[in-house]
Amino acid sequence: MADVVGYSAAMGRDEAGTLAQLFEIQSGVVDPAIAAAGGRVVKTTGDGFLAEFPSVVGAVDAALAIQRVLADRPAVGAPMVMRMGLHLADVVVRDGDIFGDGVNLAARLEQAADPGGLLISESARQALVGDLADEFLSGGELRLKNIDRPVSVWRWTGATERPPEAPAVTERPKIAVLPFENLSGDPDQEHLASGVVEDLTTTLSRFHWFRVVARLSSEAAAAGAGHRDQIAGLLGADYVVVGSVRRAGDRIRIAAQLVDTRTSDHIWADRFDRSVGDLFELQDDIVRSIVGALVPGLLASFQPRRRTSVSSWEQAMRGWSLAFDQERATLGEAREAFEAALDDDASNTLALCGLAFVHSNPYYQVGVERDAEAALVWANRALDADDGDAFAWALAGIATFHSSDLPGAERLLTKALQRNPSLAIAHAYLARIASFRHDVDAAERWAANVVELSPSDPSVPLAILSRATARFGVGDYEAALASANEALRLVPSNPSGLRVKAASLEMLGRHDEAAAVIDRLLELDPVRMPWLRAELTPFEDPGVWETYLGALERAGVPAT
Repeated sequence: MADVVGYSAAMGRDEAGTLAQLFEIQSGVVDPAIAAAGGRVVKTTGDGFLAEFPSVVGAVDAALAIQRVLADRPAVGAPMVMRMGLHLADVVVRDGDIFGDGVNLAARLEQAADPGGLLISESARQALVGDLADEFLSGGELRLKNIDRPVSVWRWTGATERPPEAPAVTERPKIAVLPFENLSGDPDQEHLASGVVEDLTTTLSRFHWFRVVARLSSEAAAAGAGHRDQIAGLLGADYVVVGSVRRAGDRIRIAAQLVDTRTSDHIWADRFDRSVGDLFELQDDIVRSIVGALVPGLLASFQPRRRTSVSSWEQAMRGWSLAFDQERATLGEAREAFEAALDDDASNTLALCGLAFVHSNPYYQVGVERDAEAALVWANRALDADDGDAFAWALAGIATFHSSDLPGAERLLTKALQRNPSLAIAHAYLARIASFRHDVDAAERWAANVVELSPSDPSVPLAILSRATARFGVGDYEAALASANEALRLVPSNPSGLRVKAASLEMLGRHDEAAAVIDRLLELDPVRMPWLRAELTPFEDPGVWETYLGALERAGVPAT
């Protein structure tokens, strides 16, 4: 099945010229290509046609021949662009026409195809081999109108091979939350789907890492276009969040996924099952869960890539991906990425915040000296660039924390959360502040917020470690050891976790075990007691601080 993209608008502009071009294409391009492949045009549909072929190979050959000719063909005025859908299925033939579910599916595939492209079903793709099969890229599963099951699809968009990388963006990318599909068959659930989309849009807009399309704009575009890629094109969105809501009895399931519209790659996908209770509380819970998984998912997609030329925003995202890698000493690489981002855009707040983070060296990575003064300078530059950016306020708080100013850090982190209550890293550092004050309840509460908000967030190990630090401060060394072990299971080489574990073991009288932990610490980072006294943020209680340092020295940290 095929039709002309934008046909009605073209007719409105120039009816005679559009019809002349259509007839010329039909007789000079479409009919010869179909006949050469052994097919036949079953019927025309005004601006398109339905055709059948004796083989999938013939059908694909004809479709690609038509699309390639149209792409290269000079046209007077606006070029005529077709989209096509192709499916392999049994049909019923009667009076020259064909009938059956397969015809309907081909029509739905055509509606979901890219302009100038061809969308084929899984059954058609399986009938292709060799180079012809390699022309197609997986499009995942789509839900098509009036089709009761998801359909696996494959796309041809005119490229002979998959591009090795996404095109660079020149500014913060745009993300759109499209209307969630109500799969319950119950119109009363529309308000839940709509509410989740609205709250998700609002919450994402608090992250200044990307621009967020207004909900009403997304709804209007979705109402006027069929396929996700078409909607994204209308909105100019680089990423879209799509999802569905299904209710069965007292259970609700929401599925969501993040798609890079430039490559059709699925960056992140998950589903969330909840019991029906207070709907507003349920809605808030689901939105927090989606954001908590989606934002780290987007960040994780920016692991160092193959590309050699990227935008300032992408360089900054790569920098943060490196900065959050606690398993490897990557802060030096992250710094290079942030500096490269600022070379292209001196006001890039993500990069400015990144340099504040690197100079704070919150993971005590080897080879990167902590410079609290420089960290504050970079954080303040980020605030000068955008004082509405919650992330910039959070980095100012982190830099202040590592300057051993706990009250100042608390004020700045609180301002960050006033701008974005979902910012997990701010919750994590408020847990750190509470732990250094030996406030177990507050440390537990802030740490629990991090895990609830963003279970996949890079800040989770830091939040769990705060529980250990707080417990050490009140002399509960068994609990401190347990939490330190939990944090180290997530990041085995974290120096802070190893120090708390060693000190707790030493205070429990388990010297040999403590010494083994210190041996491991010194393999990673050959620190000495003078460095610890000078560089670590001290506990608020001087007595606890001396107890902690004394335990580390007895466990084996060299005195000089």
